Amino acid sequence: MPQASDDSTQPVAGSISMFDEAESGQPFAPKGSRRWRMRLAFAWISAVLIAYYFVHFPLFASFFPTVFAPTHQIALDWQTPLRVAGHVVDLAVALWMLLLGAALGLRFWRWFHFPLVEDSMRVALAAGLGLGALGLATFALGIPGWLSSWTVWGGLGLLSVLCARDGWWLLGWLGAQARHIGQAIRSGSWLERVLWGYILMTVLLMMLAALLPPTAWDALMYHLAGPAIDQARGRVLPDPTNPPGYQPELVEMLYLDVLLLRGDGSAAL
Repeated sequence: MPQASDDSTQPVAGSISMFDEAESGQPFAPKGSRRWRMRLAFAWISAVLIAYYFVHFPLFASFFPTVFAPTHQIALDWQTPLRVAGHVVDLAVALWMLLLGAALGLRFWRWFHFPLVEDSMRVALAAGLGLGALGLATFALGIPGWLSSWTVWGGLGLLSVLCARDGWWLLGWLGAQARHIGQAIRSGSWLERVLWGYILMTVLLMMLAALLPPTAWDALMYHLAGPAIDQARGRVLPDPTNPPGYQPELVEMLYLDVLLLRGDGSAAL
């Protein structure tokens, strides 16, 4: 029997596709028009960012002296191994939250039969989906005042068991990516090795900087300050003394989870 052809793959008579125009040497839009659009878009984004930080940035008299104040020398004593062990636990808790969010997103991906895409794209999208779901769940628990370390530990523990299969797959995928990166470094040219070294060194320095006490102005004003107030009250409520805290609290709910799990060290990570 002759099979029906798929009309969606056949071009419509009389229509000109963008690919046909590119092959014929006639662009879809004039080059000058595209350049002006890109320039206007860049100018608009720059103006919005400058206006945002001009209004949002805390420019007060003691800000710059505080930022540029000399730091105290770190003392090495018998408590140093304990502090290092505490930083390792903070890092483990932060990685657990990220892994759980990505695994939960992968579980949602299978439950709702989302379209199949490349693994890297699926993991990235699933991580955002899962972490967003965790933030919304914490917000829902925080409104009636059901926030506590017990509820967060219990809820995340149950989700870890539920998403164990997806988590193991994700760990295997991350291991395969790490081996692929190692193979690319060994077989690459000297320039590629320099670039990979720069990337890995940057990631390492970012992780080491994240282990330090939080000093960023936005973290001290609302990213961590708002969840810390919610943790002390045991529920999510607006704080009239902190206007920046009125922004949508989705990422802050993840900070609140980690504050209840471990403390501000893991939340900063």
